[in-house]
This record gives sequence, C-alpha cells and structure tokens, in this order.
Amino acid sequence: MDTSLDNPSEILSSLEILLCFIKRTPGGNGEISIKEYVNQWSTLSGLNENNEFRSLLNKSLKLKHIISLYELIEGQVANLTIEYTHDKYKEELIPKQRDEIDNIIDFETIQPATIINGKVVKFSAEVFATALRRFIYRFLQGEKQNETHPLNLYICDTSLHFWPPVISELEDLEESFPESLLVNQAFEAYKYVMDQIEVHKQMVSSREQQIQNRLTNPEATRLAPPTPVVQKGAQKRKQRVPHALCDPMPLGCSLYWETTDSLSVSSLL
Repeated sequence: MDTSLDNPSEILSSLEILLCFIKRTPGGNGEISIKEYVNQWSTLSGLNENNEFRSLLNKSLKLKHIISLYELIEGQVANLTIEYTHDKYKEELIPKQRDEIDNIIDFETIQPATIINGKVVKFSAEVFATALRRFIYRFLQGEKQNETHPLNLYICDTSLHFWPPVISELEDLEESFPESLLVNQAFEAYKYVMDQIEVHKQMVSSREQQIQNRLTNPEATRLAPPTPVVQKGAQKRKQRVPHALCDPMPLGCSLYWETTDSLSVSSLL
C-alpha cells in the first residue's frame, strides 16, 4: 500500500469516526474488509464522501488492520504538525539525560524491546521515538499539560496505547523509562532520538559501502609488506610486530603482521 497520502489529516478524522463507531458496536469479524463493514452501516455512509478515504477502502484492508492503519496515518499527520508544538514543551536536554536515553535504546534489535524477567532492558530506538511522537501529537498540541510533571507518568500509562502490546502488557513499565525526563522535554527527547537514528543509519550505510568497495576492488585494501631495514653486519632475526588494524572490526576484516621472516600480511574474515 502506498503510504504517501495527500490529505492524511482528513483520512485520520474519518478513521477516528470509524473507530468510535466500532467501539460502540458489539463484536465484529476481524476478517471482514473495512469497505464491507462501512457499507453495511448507513451511519457510516458519509465516510465515502472523502475521495481519498474511499480509495483507501479499495485496498485489501480488513477490520483487524484498523488500529495499525490508524497509527500509520497518525504518524504521517504527526510528522507534519509536530514542529508546531508549543515552545513550552521544547526544553533542552542536559548531557546526563542524553546518556540515560542512549543507555536505554537499541539501534540493532528488530524486536520492539529486549525484555528480561518482565522488564525492558533496551527499547528499540524506532519504538521509543514512536512512543514519544504519539505522546507529543496526542497531548501537547495545546498548552494545557503541566510541563513540569515527569514524562513517565503519562507515556508509561499503558491504557494510552503509546507502545506495542508486548511492551504495554508489562507491569512497572515506568521503571524502564528515564525518570529524569519531564513533559516539557518530550519534544527534544524525540528530536534527539531521531537524530541518533539518522546517525546510526549513516554509519551502517558507510560500513556497507566499505564492504562493497572491498568486494569490487580488493587490491585497494591490500597493504604492501614493508622493506626490512638490516644494518650492515647485523644478523637477520625473527621479529614480532604488533597487530595493525586497517578497518573497523564490525566489518569482519582485519590485517595483522605474522611472525615470519618475510613479514607477510594476512586477512582475517
């Protein structure tokens, strides 16, 4: 499905109406298509007046996808509006708080979080940023929130659905969230995490490019052995030369000097 929409705000409003209606009606078959569900209720007929929403209904989306669809569109709207958050909620982070965030997020995991004994040890950086973005969009678009309250009082309230189910189902979630962050720092915390995600992506891209360069041009990464300097009359002896790394270890390749007469260079993969 093309996730780039011209009027995500209008679609989000239609989805909010649909969700409210679903909550008020008993039961329902999650396998039924959203289009079929909308068409069987005259109360929802007005939703078809929105051309883009009507086009969305023609996709292969079922009722069981409605929450994920809502969160997807909400994310697009939030990305367009989050910069307009009131300045009172844009308090700078101090270095200690950045360290706390760094210690609790993971850029590598494909899971929402690393959970040990029912406690989050590391949040996925993407999931952490998404929770912050949802909080900012849903609660900080006005000026009514007390900016000096601890952020974890709100963002760790599992009834507010900021997190994936595997995290929301945990008890004492607030113990895993940086307790020093305040409501008025939610925006800067979000921006910081997003910046770190971008830095990490660039690092990964750079590593992949180095690997590709090594595969396509191996001669460029090969070091020529140095010419031994032997003083006149001196006897040539074996020498142990310290290892010399030519590339970062995460790339899986290092060079070292062997303890041999010829001082040859070898590659470890």
